[in-house]
Amino acid sequence: MRTVNRTLSLLLGLVLLAGGLLVVAEAVLAAAGQSSWLVPADSWYEYLTQTRVDDQAVLLTALGVGLLGLVVLAVELRRWRPVRLPARVDGADGDWWVGRRGAERRLVRAAEEVSGVAGARAALQARGGRWRGNVRVAAREESRQGVEQAVREALGRLGAPARGELGAGPARQATEGQLMDTANRVLWTIIGAVLLVAGGLTVAASAGWLPGANADSPLLWDALIEQWRDWEPWVWVAAAVLGAVLVWLGVLLIRGQLRRGGGHVLSNLVIEAPDGRGRTVVGRSTLTHATERDLEHIRSIDGAAVGLFRDRDGTEVRARLDVRGDTSLSDVAGDVAKAFSRFTAMSGLGLGAVDVTVRVNGGAARRVS
Repeated sequence: MRTVNRTLSLLLGLVLLAGGLLVVAEAVLAAAGQSSWLVPADSWYEYLTQTRVDDQAVLLTALGVGLLGLVVLAVELRRWRPVRLPARVDGADGDWWVGRRGAERRLVRAAEEVSGVAGARAALQARGGRWRGNVRVAAREESRQGVEQAVREALGRLGAPARGELGAGPARQATEGQLMDTANRVLWTIIGAVLLVAGGLTVAASAGWLPGANADSPLLWDALIEQWRDWEPWVWVAAAVLGAVLVWLGVLLIRGQLRRGGGHVLSNLVIEAPDGRGRTVVGRSTLTHATERDLEHIRSIDGAAVGLFRDRDGTEVRARLDVRGDTSLSDVAGDVAKAFSRFTAMSGLGLGAVDVTVRVNGGAARRVS
């Protein structure tokens, strides 16, 4: 759903950008006494002045808008399952996370490896820094104790926080990507509420249930038209300003969706020669690929993706590691910390925040070359 929200927000930003430019252009033309170029203003004017509030098309459109708003609200307000779960890993630098789907598959695999188990299903959540969920198995009664033991061992290898570890350590800071996901959710919740209210009020007005609303009046009534004409040409200035605001909002929305994970990407590394007669430029992509290759040489890691960002405390490192399903994260954490130390020694950059997301593979997969 987060990907859907981002896609819809990107499309909304494009609509705001194009619509704002169109409003500015049409307002300038109208203020100059020119006819509209792109908008069929005469056709729209005729339709709005001749269509009544109680028209069937208006009622059906309002019902559709209200239903759409209700669906959007229902989707946005329900509890979403997290993409990743917080992990407590001994010897790890920074914040470590485990992909939820991979963790669920690992628990299912651990349960199904127990003799007498015909099948299993797992569902995980994260609340207050602790994992919550359940594992359902189809098994003989005598196998259930073995299933419980296997699941506990798998949780330990995945770094699931124990009860006594709840609240231990500093609070995890939300990344800019997570903040953008939250902002998108708030945005579409507001849009859903507006659509629901607008559709509901229009249905009530069309059915004659709204006090003070005349169902026999046209959508664009005479008093409003006269008021608009009295405010000319300032009304066109206000329309142009509104269009400019829409363009600005569209640009902000598009920029927010297209930023890769949020944050300021690290610039190329420039190393000055000791004698001051030259310098060496190491590209950011070179540093990134070198760190990825170093991580992929660690046993049980099949693949790695690294992002380097500027941080006020140094260089922020965001890594995604693909590990084999039977791997204990505590066994890997020390080697990962050494790889990050080699990165700082090679680049001369200080290490700031570290954010590691682990994706658990199904089994002992082949190494990514």
